[in-house]
Amino acid sequence: MKEPVDQDHYRVLDVAYNATGAQLKKAYHAAAKKHHPDKVTPTRTAKSTVAFQHLQAAYETLSDSASRKAYNSRYPAIKAQWDEWERHQKTRMVKRQRRTRFTEEIVVLHSENDEFKVHLHFLTVRSAFFRDQAEIARRNGIGFTDEDDVVAAYAHFVYHGEIFTELSEAVLAATEEADGSTIVKAEHDFLAKLYIFGEKVKDDAFCDQVITTLAASIDRRDAKGGRTFPNCKVVKAIYERTTPGSPIRQMMVDIYAENSGQHWFPHRAYDYFHPEFSYDLVREILLHKTQCPPKGRIVDLAPRWHKQRDSK
Repeated sequence: MKEPVDQDHYRVLDVAYNATGAQLKKAYHAAAKKHHPDKVTPTRTAKSTVAFQHLQAAYETLSDSASRKAYNSRYPAIKAQWDEWERHQKTRMVKRQRRTRFTEEIVVLHSENDEFKVHLHFLTVRSAFFRDQAEIARRNGIGFTDEDDVVAAYAHFVYHGEIFTELSEAVLAATEEADGSTIVKAEHDFLAKLYIFGEKVKDDAFCDQVITTLAASIDRRDAKGGRTFPNCKVVKAIYERTTPGSPIRQMMVDIYAENSGQHWFPHRAYDYFHPEFSYDLVREILLHKTQCPPKGRIVDLAPRWHKQRDSK
């Protein structure tokens, strides 16, 4: 299918059909700065020049009332052509992606005692870590010292976009227990390991999804209406294997600062908690920075601890 000849001026400017003159002007200036030929690299000059010409034509046509009226009389047909064109392009893209899934080279991720075959393309598009390791991966695969279940869960996420805690043998074993909190505790332990792995491979989207899954797990109420929070073992593991400034560290501090009670800290608690966590927690309480209400849903606050929050 060939690209339509008549341009969809509203689509070019990314404005609504009933956009005002002020809105047209604002959209034009914003797009012009982005696509001006002087603002791009030499290899993109030709493409940028065409895009800039389309912007100029769109603004000139729509900013003049007579020209816009004449254009609008033909617009339904023009819009229909471009809608069909975009559907066609999306279909082609999906086909290319499916073809890539089956033709892209496969590499092996080695865990502690197992190995998992993954399409290299699916890894390199996710993080700089895998892009840097691509050549090594092609020859020998990539070795990790992490547990088999952790690498398996990451491979599952790469293909399905979901955190599947049931891939953990510990979580599965916990489901046999009558006490629901046992399952939640196993999930917290596993999710902490997943986050640590995500930071290792520099996959921010994966880390953010782990945070959200962990928050939802905390919010799950037991038969008495109570919640189970990450225990000192989980907090200590997080602090031992993440760096200062890690969002999941802040998540632990915020949760403890707003929800903990005296019974959370047994005698000689300093033997159980990481010293950096103790310092961060005291500092947070003293500065009164947290905004999480004691009885609020943790999952609603998950974006606070996402790595990608500034880019959204």
